[in-house]
Amino acid sequence: ELGGLRLAHVLVKGTAEIVGDIVWPEDVTKVPYYIFKSCSGITSITIPNTVTVINKGAFEGCTGLTTLSVPFIGSSAVSNTDKVYSSSYNSKTLGYWFGINVDHSSGYQNNANVVPESLKTVIVTGNQAVAPYAFYGCKNITSIVLNEGITGIRQSAFYNCTGLTDVLIGKGVTVIGDFAFQNCSNLKTVTIHNAVEEICRYSFNNCPNLTDVYYFGTEEEWNAITKATLLSKTGLENAAIHYLKEGHSHDYESAVTAPTCTEQGYTTYTCECGDTYFSDYVAKLAHIDNDNNGYCDECSIATGTCGDNLTWVFDEET
Repeated sequence: ELGGLRLAHVLVKGTAEIVGDIVWPEDVTKVPYYIFKSCSGITSITIPNTVTVINKGAFEGCTGLTTLSVPFIGSSAVSNTDKVYSSSYNSKTLGYWFGINVDHSSGYQNNANVVPESLKTVIVTGNQAVAPYAFYGCKNITSIVLNEGITGIRQSAFYNCTGLTDVLIGKGVTVIGDFAFQNCSNLKTVTIHNAVEEICRYSFNNCPNLTDVYYFGTEEEWNAITKATLLSKTGLENAAIHYLKEGHSHDYESAVTAPTCTEQGYTTYTCECGDTYFSDYVAKLAHIDNDNNGYCDECSIATGTCGDNLTWVFDEET
């Protein structure tokens, strides 16, 4: 709700002129259908944990979107999804927000057809298990950040996510499901905490570049994890296991990403154990329109302000 009214939808005049970062208000708990459809100038969207529903097509046509921060993947926040084997879970995949009615049982192969190539980073801030096939085939995503409250990664959640190179599995995850990271062909390192109790069959199958696993625990604890065996292996059999103590002192290397007119700059700090954080943010550069044609010379985004082109439409509560 917003001021006693329910946000129904947004009508946009010249959608390319809505640019930059969108932060959804905490007191509006539902994101309506197709609300940002074809807003190609949006570069990041942050949805707070107070939101319980994100409807179909909410981000369809957001072809400039690079970063998405959400409390869950799917249509709604579903209770009792904290365990990977729970019978209750969110059936919709990432593609649902980009315009296709897909779920874990059918259509998930189309994720790659609708999720924009520009989307590189997805941050999941809630406490639900990652649903089956949630990111299936999203080859352009290079970074997935999972909140420490997430306790499970379900079947084929990141299947064929070939853009992933490093995965940090949160401290709360207890089960890594069947085929969870299968065919992630560019995956090189995985960091796992000692809360993990089970690594299921083929969870890292066909990840030929996966050479190192960093485990926050002892060799004895690693050997105590239930792992798929014999014909149903995990895919970690040939990786080197590095044992780290919880008191491990991080030694970070820094890599600077310079700001552009569409994205802020920042520094990535990475430890050899796989721990990564971002800091030292630098504001985005101003758009430049030297030829005064109304579009930025660098990114071709319209340089007008979105406030003059945006009409909010409200429905009274019934």
